[in-house]
Order: sequence, then structure tokens, then C-alpha cells
Amino acid sequence: MRQSSLEIGRLLALTKVPCWPNPSRLTVFLTNDLRKIIGRYILGGTFFASAAAFAFATPTNNLLRLIGYNDGFVSYFPAFRNLYFYLTASRITATVNIADFHILDVFLWWWIAVLAIRLISGIAYLKQFDDFYRAYSLGLAQRHSRLRLFIYGVVGILLLFSPFTLTQPQLINDWKFTILIRYYPQVYFWSVAMAYFIVGYFFIEILLFGLWKIFRQHWPGVVLWHQNAQCEELQS
Repeated sequence: MRQSSLEIGRLLALTKVPCWPNPSRLTVFLTNDLRKIIGRYILGGTFFASAAAFAFATPTNNLLRLIGYNDGFVSYFPAFRNLYFYLTASRITATVNIADFHILDVFLWWWIAVLAIRLISGIAYLKQFDDFYRAYSLGLAQRHSRLRLFIYGVVGILLLFSPFTLTQPQLINDWKFTILIRYYPQVYFWSVAMAYFIVGYFFIEILLFGLWKIFRQHWPGVVLWHQNAQCEELQS
């Protein structure tokens, strides 16, 4: 089993994205470069930018007024509007700052745009991930069954406790969330924003992997990328 894990690690290290030969510069940018930009820079940048925006909610909201976020508007998303009216009516907190909802709304639109680009480009260049997804699929198949169950369990929990549940009255009325919203509202709203970001990111990546297995690995007549000589030697 130890030898198998070492071989899987070497195999993953040899994968290429994009993998088909002679890719254009646009192909490289929308596959390998885009994954790195989102995973390393956009996700990390959003983490700190959203924290700063909620920490300085009033000046941030003043900037958002320039694009139509006035005090008479809450959010484009029904879940956030329902949360605003529920908090206002329940009086869990003395004041409900509409700026928090404006900031949450903007960051969610931003993340939807980023993930839409990742999904569309991933589908358009799905075959360029043959090498990467084949190695990843082989790794899942050869690892210990308990580890696979753990991975599937984590994924299931993330989907089950989706960010949507964080804005529901049943959870908000829990004393831990009540204290958080009452005394540290910015921390609560930042947590909701990051939950959407993280779960959304993993959901898109899992979706693309599933689409690859359906339309590339198991689709009749599809020719997959043949890994280079080093990888073929590793598998033999």
C-alpha cells in the first residue's frame, strides 16, 4: 500500500494541464493559468478583501451607492432579503446595518461571475484535463476505502450544510449564532460570504470532474490523452 501511494504521488506530479499537444496561449490561460489564478490569488484576495469590506462597512457602502446600492434596496438574492427582514422583525440585534447586506450581495455576484468563467472554460476545454483527471481518478481508486469514504463524507457535509442554511431562522435562533450576530455581526456576514465562496469553489471543481468522467472517460468513442513515456512507465 505504501508503494502504491508513492506511485500515485509521482503520477500526480507528472500530470499536465493542458495536456493535448500544441495548445494555444488562450488554451493555456483558460485551463492551467485560470485554475492557479482562482485557487491561489482570487480566493485568497477575496478572503482578505471581504474581511476589510465588512470591517469598514460604512465607507464601503458609500462607494456602493455609486452603483445603485441605496438604503431602499437590500439585495438581489431572496435569501438575503428574507434574512434582513427577519433580523429587523426579530430584534436579535438592536440595529441591522443594511451595508452588510450590500457588501454580501456584491461579493456573491463577484464570486458567481468567477465560478461561471471557471465552469464555462472548464467545459470548453474539458479534454485538456485528461491527464490531470485520469491521475486523480486513479488515485481515488487505489487509496484505502476508508479514506475514500472520508472524502465523500466531507463533500456530503459541505453540500448538506450549504451556505444557504447559515441564513435560515432555525440556525440563527441558536444561541451561538444569536450572540455572534448581536455582538459581532461583521464576523457573521463575513463567514456567510466565505462559506459561499469555499463551497461554490469545491462544487464547481467536483462538477467538472464528474462531467469529465461522464463525457470523457466513459463516453463511447472518446479518445483520451495518452500520457507521456514517464507516466506509461510508471503505470506498467
